[in-house]
Amino acid sequence: MKEKKEVPWGSILRGYEVEKGKYVALSNKDLEKIEVKSGRAIEILRFVDLDKLDSIYFEKSYFLVPTEDSKKPYFLLLEALQSNGKVAVGRVVMHEREHLVALRPYGNSVLMETMHYADEIRDPSDFPELRKPIEVTPEELELASQLIRIMKKPFNLKEYKDRYQEELRELVEAKMKGKEEVYEPKVPEVEATQDLMQALKASIKVSAKR
Repeated sequence: MKEKKEVPWGSILRGYEVEKGKYVALSNKDLEKIEVKSGRAIEILRFVDLDKLDSIYFEKSYFLVPTEDSKKPYFLLLEALQSNGKVAVGRVVMHEREHLVALRPYGNSVLMETMHYADEIRDPSDFPELRKPIEVTPEELELASQLIRIMKKPFNLKEYKDRYQEELRELVEAKMKGKEEVYEPKVPEVEATQDLMQALKASIKVSAKR
């Protein structure tokens, strides 16, 4: 039964879904029993090779900056990670939650990457569409490889702009000048095709002219 009434804060319960549509109610006292003590220290658990940590595990990046008293151990850790080609895996408490983290060298700093836990990552076999790969012909593979060779060049992040933000700024500037600009959606039309060879040849032809 639905009523358009505001529920008092004291009447709101937290719940943990154990099955679809079934919840176990949790009180603040229940949660206090498992509350993780917060702190600024990072507990290092082990050191691993960077290539053993797939980027799918990484969530958010944070620059770690040392205090005046911790500069020596900070830069010692940085140089040790750099010279040994390792990454430190540890845990830290932020925002009342314990996070698994990876500490890795980035320039002249230590970058902390918060990481997903294993049960938060989907397995490709979970998707029916990926369980049986479609075979490609040697000719299709060669054309795709040719396209990659043509479009290959050094990666420069500065070449890529946030187009939404650019158009938003243009819209704001136009409104500040009292103009009512009309912006058409710039979504390229893509035709579905079953002729992969023809599509690859067309892409190669366009890319070769750039």
